[in-house]
Amino acid sequence: DYGRQSSGEHEAINVKSVIASAVELVKLSRNASDVAFKIDFPSDIPAARGSEDMLRQVLVNLLLNAADACDASGVCISGRREGDMMCLDVVDQGEGIPAEMREDIFSPMFTTKDRGKGTGLGLSISRDLMRRMDGDLVLLANGQRGCRFILSLPFMRGRD
Repeated sequence: DYGRQSSGEHEAINVKSVIASAVELVKLSRNASDVAFKIDFPSDIPAARGSEDMLRQVLVNLLLNAADACDASGVCISGRREGDMMCLDVVDQGEGIPAEMREDIFSPMFTTKDRGKGTGLGLSISRDLMRRMDGDLVLLANGQRGCRFILSLPFMRGRD
């Protein structure tokens, strides 16, 4: 499922299921096999509108980045409502990203990883995918350590 091309059509997304499948994919990575993933997604959050394939791709990218950054200290994925949007927080306790680089990380070819360890395309593509689904991807400061990425998607409405 992960490797197939998305149709790009907006549909009702079972976000909790997409999170679970993204975590399972990431756990197959050597760098993430010892990382604890905590999922806190309330059952009363309605379906979001977008593409399960695109959301999974974004989550896999963010979770792999988080696993690289935090070693075994853990990554938390939590969901909440914010007005007419479903929001997912992906939080790690890694080194964080310096304030002067926070907007640059979404630029194509920009990476904070060592040479040969990253392409600098993951966050740029991820933000683009979220915006194609009428959502967004932002980075918020997370205190002294770590990163907090927020993904937002609109809820499914009656005639979507």
